[in-house]
Amino acid sequence: MSRLRALVMAGAATMSAAGVLWPSTAVHAAAPPIPANACSGGDAQCRDYIVPTSWLDSLGQPVDIFLEVEHATDASGNIIPAPLILTYSPYSILGRNGDSGHWNGLGYSRAYADVVGTGNSGGCWDYGGLGEKQTAHDVIEAIATQPWSDGKIGMLGGSYDGTTQYAAAVMHPPHLVTIVPEAAIDRWYDYAFANGIRYFDTTEPFGYEGPGTAGDEGVDTPLGFDFGLAIPPPVDNTDPNWGQRLTGHFAECQELQHTTEGYSTTPDYTQFWLDRDYLKDLPSVTIPVLVASNYYHALTGSSFARMYYGSRWHGHGTPPNATGFSYSQTVDNWFAHFLKGIDNGLEQTLAPVTTATTDSSGPTHDHYSSGPEPTPPHIPLYLQHASDGTWVLSPDAANAPAGSPQATIDWTATNTETNEVLHPYAPDSRYLSFASPVLTQDVRLYGEPVLHLWSTIQRTWITYTPRLVDFD
Repeated sequence: MSRLRALVMAGAATMSAAGVLWPSTAVHAAAPPIPANACSGGDAQCRDYIVPTSWLDSLGQPVDIFLEVEHATDASGNIIPAPLILTYSPYSILGRNGDSGHWNGLGYSRAYADVVGTGNSGGCWDYGGLGEKQTAHDVIEAIATQPWSDGKIGMLGGSYDGTTQYAAAVMHPPHLVTIVPEAAIDRWYDYAFANGIRYFDTTEPFGYEGPGTAGDEGVDTPLGFDFGLAIPPPVDNTDPNWGQRLTGHFAECQELQHTTEGYSTTPDYTQFWLDRDYLKDLPSVTIPVLVASNYYHALTGSSFARMYYGSRWHGHGTPPNATGFSYSQTVDNWFAHFLKGIDNGLEQTLAPVTTATTDSSGPTHDHYSSGPEPTPPHIPLYLQHASDGTWVLSPDAANAPAGSPQATIDWTATNTETNEVLHPYAPDSRYLSFASPVLTQDVRLYGEPVLHLWSTIQRTWITYTPRLVDFD
């Protein structure tokens, strides 16, 4: 049996939103081909392109974006026009198109483009700002006009590689047909701050995704990009524009502004953050969006919304495959339907919300549940201090007796959520933990939990973060 457990602790948390809408019809227009180079160390159908954009670098020069495409081919190995699946990534220099064999085999071209100011692209890294949005738009439209494209482009990727999909979608490029963002950021302010408190990294020794992923945030942002991934120069020095892109890399960029805004102790919601707020613009997006490990509610114009949730133990937001329900097959069906127009029953069979659940044994016990959104009743639960000194989570509206022990926060290296969950009954003054009685039947929680908390503190301010935990 399980118990439900509420944890109230010092810290911060954040949530975000996203979803699915219908595609617009775009006209495929011809344009001069972008010169192609054979990929260094690539296979026969791999080509590199330098894509011009309308975004200007700090010297007033148009920025070029590096694009690598693993092209779809016919039976004779000739490159053919095909729908294309794009990832716009700051990590491309670490490896591109690792899944191209899968997508080429299904008749798609697969492409990776280096985010402005990273990898082999020119310009300055823009911390999710206007530069990333405009260059994403321009790359998509440039691809659509090439003779090897059929004018239909989808996007795929997780984390930052999902975030750039929102950046592109809110710019409404006519040839962007659909996106599949996984665990993506839709508002950069929320990635840096929660209720005005800077988030630096996970406080869990095991990370949110299990052993081996303690650095849940990954690269610290913006520091790790301004002074890390944005530093190495473009390496494709055979291109005639390499010198210009190299100059753009080392020109004066916005590192100081990024650092000032990203680590501010008084983080007001200024124009800097509004420029990086995709969430406010998502209601205007009119293409289908399959959201993984996030919310879709901001897409208010959607007539066909779909969310897909994995478990905390699996792959940085990419839901796992489980017996009888395959996330990867769902993505295949999604692109087949929206990029190729295949009537595969997707719209009739994919439930609005699909969730994976697991226990502490990890992903080997993943299973999925799906169906229409339920409308459960609101259930009030009361946090109480029982007469025997234990903390209780109860549906009874009894008042806590007088003389409740003082709860203090004294942060230490072992004072983590993981430690608290693994030792739920250990005495610990750093957390207030409230456990329900053993449940007598399975319970599914749906909706938004809201905690009403009255507190007296002996300092100017304090931040509380509630956690709702299901444990054996």
